[in-house]
Amino acid sequence: MKKLGLILVSAMVLASCGQSAKDAEKARQDSIAQAEEQLRIADSIAQAEAAALEQARLDSIAEAEAAALAKTGKKPAVKPATPTPTPQPEVKKEEPVKETPKTPAEAKAATQAAAKEAAQQAQTPAQAKAAAAAAAKEANK
Repeated sequence: MKKLGLILVSAMVLASCGQSAKDAEKARQDSIAQAEEQLRIADSIAQAEAAALEQARLDSIAEAEAAALAKTGKKPAVKPATPTPTPQPEVKKEEPVKETPKTPAEAKAATQAAAKEAAQQAQTPAQAKAAAAAAAKEANK
């Protein structure tokens, strides 16, 4: 009878220890998630403060220019208060000169290469399939 009681007590102790290990792991994961969230919030605040400082600097420059122009009596030039991004010129890729395949094997290889290249440039599977079909059609011309 004593052995049975000892076995039951030890089983209860082991069962409770297993649950606390799970709880400890969950608490560790929660604390990691909370720390990451605090870092994300701190980064957002820092970005907002930096943007506000930049805007204040631009406003100060605009005020100084306006005051200088008021002293000289000249009409101020109209400038936007915030900087506008300059559009980036498009880089055109030079397409290689396509040689007409001379044999059926060369035609098949050219079709497969064109389909593979078109599939790599596509962003979705549907686009890849459509691009591969169009490339195969173009390669056979």
